[in-house]
Amino acid sequence: MEYVFHCLTFEVTRRCNLVCKHCMRGKAQNIDLSKEMVDDFFSNNSIKRIEHLFFSGGEPTLNSELIIYIINKIIQEQMDVLEIAFVTNGQQFSLELVEALNRFYDYRMESLTKKYGIHREELFFMNPIRITFSIDSFHKPICSEVKELLNQYGKRFSITYFEVPDDEIIKTGNADFGLDYNYKLDIIRYSSKEDAIYFIIDLLYVTSTGFITSNGMGMYSDMDALNMGHLSSQSIGEILFNYGTPIFGTTPIKREDLIKKRILK
Repeated sequence: MEYVFHCLTFEVTRRCNLVCKHCMRGKAQNIDLSKEMVDDFFSNNSIKRIEHLFFSGGEPTLNSELIIYIINKIIQEQMDVLEIAFVTNGQQFSLELVEALNRFYDYRMESLTKKYGIHREELFFMNPIRITFSIDSFHKPICSEVKELLNQYGKRFSITYFEVPDDEIIKTGNADFGLDYNYKLDIIRYSSKEDAIYFIIDLLYVTSTGFITSNGMGMYSDMDALNMGHLSSQSIGEILFNYGTPIFGTTPIKREDLIKKRILK
């Protein structure tokens, strides 16, 4: 069975270089998604296409090494990934990450040209790289070195800016104000196509600890307590068959078992 993911998110780290009073994640954790879990995800699941691949955190640029690793893997294995995107607080950005993003840009444009016979100059409206900066009053201003780096080497990227309105802050994590919020799994809808592909319409979220959820909101502790399964025990296919409509209140693997497997520190 092959899978097409509409939105797939890798939470590459739970570390952060800021402590924002509105952060829904709660206290930062010294946990990174490992290369081994990424390899397991791709090798244990037959993935036909990823339409939107997001890198989340924490602050995703704190684990640029893994983002670069995934980009290189996409290119080396000729994966069909339409877009890469992530949100950053703009406090740091490495040249190596910019170079990797540019490699993906060239790879994606070249693959579109080969697949559809479209000339590169006709693809100017299709930007496969989207970087969003958080610029609200809770974050520090974007670092001048980051601006200079992207202005020099990242001119082809789609740069957007995001500001959380006060009336949209959710009362969870670090926030002791805002909208009431209770973490729960979202329904994952899917349908068969071409008798072989299940098209996942909504978000599939892989946490840094290896849990699979359909909700990218809320605290780390919520994600680890309420989820659809763990990469160490199930393939994505098994998880989707079992939880096409997630069963709320599923019990995750015991924390001590994950520590024994060196998944949690």
